[in-house]
Amino acid sequence: MMKSKISGISLIEVLITVLVMAVGMLGVAALQVKSLNTSQESYSKSQAVAVVEGLADLMRTEYEFIHSTETGNNVYSASGDNWCANPPAKCTAATCSNEEQSKTNIAEACEALVATGIPGPKMGAACIDVPTTDADNCSPGSMHIIYASWQPDVRKDTDGSSDLNGPKTRCHTEFDLDETSEDCVFIELIP
Repeated sequence: MMKSKISGISLIEVLITVLVMAVGMLGVAALQVKSLNTSQESYSKSQAVAVVEGLADLMRTEYEFIHSTETGNNVYSASGDNWCANPPAKCTAATCSNEEQSKTNIAEACEALVATGIPGPKMGAACIDVPTTDADNCSPGSMHIIYASWQPDVRKDTDGSSDLNGPKTRCHTEFDLDETSEDCVFIELIP
């Protein structure tokens, strides 16, 4: 009785190995694309937070003006919820009124947000008025909500949907942003 010695590998084993390697490489490629999308979204969020925090700091320095009865003291909340669509004019005079300086702060914040390069930037504020008997729509002690939003790049090839699947946040409800196409950050501030 003769024993035959089989050497080498069969074609089927080679094909199975190639198939396993191909599936693994496709998984790595999909992970890389998802990583790039996540990285871009993280960049957009960090840039928006930096701009919103900068504006909040400027609003804190205007404490006395915002809490005064001076004309224009509600300029932040009265300027609407999409400042960047039509930003107010900047004051270029040597001395600006408090209202003009507030409008300049809004215009510069919009410029900073647009300069970040995030897609479809929007910015705005609203005031949640404390219950008082005065006619002021944003009485002293009221809370301001400052937001920045953008249109994130959501790729259909990574999650099967072309819509943003993030959570609906307060800036979506307060400013009627579309939660399927806009992501946002916001700061609540009592200046």
